Parts: sequence; structure tokens; C-alpha cells
Amino acid sequence: MSKYLPLTGHELNRRQVLQLLGVGTAGATLAAACGRSDKATSSGGEFTAGYPYSTPPKGNFNYLGGVSDAITMGYLWDFFMIPGGTYLWADQTWYYMLADPSSKLSSDGKTFTYVVRKGLKWSDGSDVTGKDVYTTWLLRWANAHAVFAYVSKFELTDDMTVTFHIGTPSPVTEYYLLRERPVPDATYSKWATQVKPLMESGKASDDKAVQAVVTDVNKFKPESALASGAFIIDYPNVANQSLQMKKNPKGFQADKVKFDSVKVYNGETPTVTPLVLSGDVDYATHGFPGATVRQFHKQGIRVVAPAIYSGFGFTFNYGKHPEFKDKRVRQALAYALNRDQNAGVTYSDNKTARPVQYMAGFSDIQVPVWMSQDDIDKLNRYERDPDKAAQLLQAAGWTKKGSTWMKPDGSAAKYDLLYQSEFADTTAAMHDVGSQLPDFGFQIDLRGETFSQVPTDIQNGRFDLVAFGWGNSGNPYPSAAFKAELIDYNYAGLKPLKGIDFPLVQETESVGKIDLEQGVVDSGLGADDDALKANVTKMALAYNELLPVMPLSERYGDNPINVDKVAGYPPDGDPLYKNSPYADNFTTILMYEGKLKPA
Repeated sequence: MSKYLPLTGHELNRRQVLQLLGVGTAGATLAAACGRSDKATSSGGEFTAGYPYSTPPKGNFNYLGGVSDAITMGYLWDFFMIPGGTYLWADQTWYYMLADPSSKLSSDGKTFTYVVRKGLKWSDGSDVTGKDVYTTWLLRWANAHAVFAYVSKFELTDDMTVTFHIGTPSPVTEYYLLRERPVPDATYSKWATQVKPLMESGKASDDKAVQAVVTDVNKFKPESALASGAFIIDYPNVANQSLQMKKNPKGFQADKVKFDSVKVYNGETPTVTPLVLSGDVDYATHGFPGATVRQFHKQGIRVVAPAIYSGFGFTFNYGKHPEFKDKRVRQALAYALNRDQNAGVTYSDNKTARPVQYMAGFSDIQVPVWMSQDDIDKLNRYERDPDKAAQLLQAAGWTKKGSTWMKPDGSAAKYDLLYQSEFADTTAAMHDVGSQLPDFGFQIDLRGETFSQVPTDIQNGRFDLVAFGWGNSGNPYPSAAFKAELIDYNYAGLKPLKGIDFPLVQETESVGKIDLEQGVVDSGLGADDDALKANVTKMALAYNELLPVMPLSERYGDNPINVDKVAGYPPDGDPLYKNSPYADNFTTILMYEGKLKPA
């Protein structure tokens, strides 16, 4: 299996598709001690949310298989299976949960000591121990989790400690390890005991014997799972429309949580929108179009705009259309497109979509964090200039016939543009591209398709142009953004499929010859900040010149909050809103700290 396997394979939903298309005030506020109480107290009430999930019998509770049907529900998963911790993006510190605060990365970056918090219980009353963490990572190793590009080995040091040895220091390693939600060894020990000797004997995760175990794990489709969080799913009553989580008295911080239950409505944006408008959903992370957001405001529904660190764009089928392998063609389109217009069309609200400035392959918010001002000044902003766009195409051998550009082989520049038809924001963004490019001289046929089919078509090369995200909402490191754009849906991550088929060895003016596949790995490496920033800068400069994915707008959240039912969300501008809601959702922290409560 590829070392570039995505972090989770549990579900294919809007958040993953958008990824195709990816201690200051907060720490002081949340520094309260964390623990467990066998007696839960609350102020009553039910917190309601929306999230798409697979329903039984297809949907199941196998959280360590490589299957795509596990019922996980994004940040709501933290409510019933807690991770090691939740990252505070503004402060670059941790809100520890299953992991004890004594867990730490060694000063040389070569060892991470994961200490399990004492006193935690599974919902059946058994203790949470280091063995649960160890078993979880044995099976994650078998599934080729991305962390094993950095972790060389790990062992159960004592009953409450797992030690991870890091062959190549990388700060993202700590993030991967702490964001994992451990499962009980009691459920998975059968397979863990098979994987352990294979790993210790030096087998690779793609070895046939290892994959035989993985195949067996994938067949496991339990109807329930033990919970470590403050809530547990009402398993017999999971339905197509909704599911409910009830208070788990033995769960993490259950005594602090102010709600007795959580109700999750199943569905994407079209399903959840009327539920928000009717007051049935208290909080949602879906991508709502501008007209809907304006209606939220009219009805007194609060909308917060957390940073998402990714956005909308499109990419090319380089294998099917080799003319796009010439960087001048991609640069020409960057100059031709009006990104300000595209951002406005996508959301009609500059709080939730902003035109990309730096074109660096990762969030404009993060560029000043990872690059010096001198290097930022080297980035081409590709400010709109149709004349320069035309000059670049002519230099690449293209000619204009009437109002249509002709490719070097003499054929017309005519392409289809594939996009996810259920997503109103994606549809708006791509329809705008579909109107701008014909004005420039490209003939575009828009092709909307159900969101679950688009990744398959990308993998198999069944497209000309396709809506494709840039950046990364899943963790705070640029390396993940580069990986999502260059590897996950390219031949390096899909072998034997080719996906976008973008050549990963390139000659550039900015950094010389570069192997982008190695560059993705290197951009996550470095025992100190200076080394890491140097690797990120090299990739950013190369990306800015090559534009393998065309960034258009950077998205900010448009998360509605029903203030008539829920109190406790902080005011706009709070550091917690620097947390990506698709990675370290602030609602998780607010819920466990008891700050959220019925209004």
C-alpha cells in the first residue's frame, strides 16, 4: 500500500471532497483540569447538529478498517470517541483529552511519549490503557497511515505509555498521533496480535500477510462500539433521518458537559439547510451559499466564519491533455481568470470566501507563518492581465481563431469541466469558471455529477478539467496541503491508477530541478523551525511557478448557530475560530469544557 494513504478511509463526504478540490488567550481560557466522573451532571437539553453518515446495514462501527462506511460524523465523532487531544491552532498548543498532558515530543524530535490519562473508562466500565493506544496504532500501521512516513517503530512501554520512535523528525508526527481516536483493545486484539509479529519481523505494510489481516479487519461490521467520550450512540435507533447520542456517565468530562443528549440529522447541505432555518439544527459546518447565509442573518441565526485553510479551484487531466503540461498554459489561465469575481460568486460574502493572493499551494493565512517576507515577495500574485495571458499562450504555440484559442496541434481548446452538483458553493464557483473561460477563448462544457462519483472519475481519468480543492483543512501543516494536491489523486498516490497524472519531476526557474514527491515529504520534515520553513518555502515557490492546481478562492466557514437554543459560543475574533472546524472543531472543546449550554 502507498505511504501516502489518506489519514482516514472511513467516509467519503463533503469534507473529503473539498480536500480534493487538502498559548495565548485560548490556551489560558481552556487550561482547566481534565478528567472523568462516574456521575454525570448537566443542565439538561439536547444539542442538535447535522452531518452526513452511512446508515445501517451499510453504515457500521468498525473504526480501524480501511472501509468507507464507518459512522464517524467528523467533529461529532469526538463526542463519543475522544482523540488524544485537540489542537489550538492560534496558540500552537494542545487541549489534551485521552492523552495526559505529560505526553511530549523529545527535544531532538526523535521520540514521542504518549501517556494515557489516568482514570478514563470505556462505556462498559473497563479502563482505558496504553494497550488500547498500542492496538490502535498496530492496525493503523497495517493500513499504511501517513504517520509511518516518519515513525520508524513504536512499543508499549508500560501499562499507560506508548513510545514512538521517529526516524525523521517532523512536527506533524505529534499531530497525527494525538488526533487519532484510540479504540478498545478488547474489540480489536484478535487482529492486533496477528499484526504485531509481522511488524516486528520487518514486514512492510503492503506485505501479503499484513494485507490478509487488513482484509479480515475490513469484513468486521459491528453494530455498536464502546465509547470513551461524554456521549454514546443509541445504536438500535440509528435511522436514515437522524441518530441520537445519549450521555455516557463514564465518559471523558461527562460531569462538565451541560447537555444530556446530542441529535445528529443525516444529510448534506440541501437536507440540512431547512433544518437550520426551522431552528431544528443548533450548529452546522456545511457549505451554505450566500443567499442562504443572508437568510440566516434575517432570521437572527448567528453565523461565525472560522478559518478553513483551503478553498476552491480546479485542475487538469495532464495525461489526457498534454498541452496542459506546459506551465505557461496554466500561468496564462491564472492571469486570465478574475479570482475576485469568482470568490464573490461562490459565496457573495467576503467573510466566507476571499480571492487567493499568494498562489502558494497552502492557505494565505499561513504563508506569513511559514515564509519570510523576502520569499513572500518572490511569489507571483498573478493579478488579472488578459493580455499577458494571451502572450503566454502564444509563446506556448497556441493561436487565436476568431474568438477561440487553438492548441498547438490545431484543434480547438474545448474541454468539459466536472464538478459536484450537490454542492451549491462548488456549483457556483465552477459555473463562474465556465463563463469566464469562454470569454477568454476556451470552450467549456459544464458537467455536474453526484459528489460521491467525482473522486472515482478523477482516479480513473474520466475528465478534462475538474473542480479540485487546494490547501488543507485537516491539519495545520503545509505538507498536508501539498500532499492533497500533488499526491493523493495523482499517480504517486493511486498506483496503478493515474488520476490527474501530473509529472512530479519538474524543472523550475525558482528552485531548479525538483522532485515534488520527495518535496511533499520534505515539507513536513525538520528538527527545528528554520529547517522546516526552508523546506516549505521551496515547495511554495515551486508550486507558485507550476500551478499544478489552479487556486481561485480561500474559504472561511459560514457556520450557523441557533442562539435561541445554545449559549456559550465566544464572540467573533476569538482565537478558537482559528481552529479548522474540519480538523479541530472548537465545538468539541467548548462542549467538554462545559461552556456550551442550553440557552
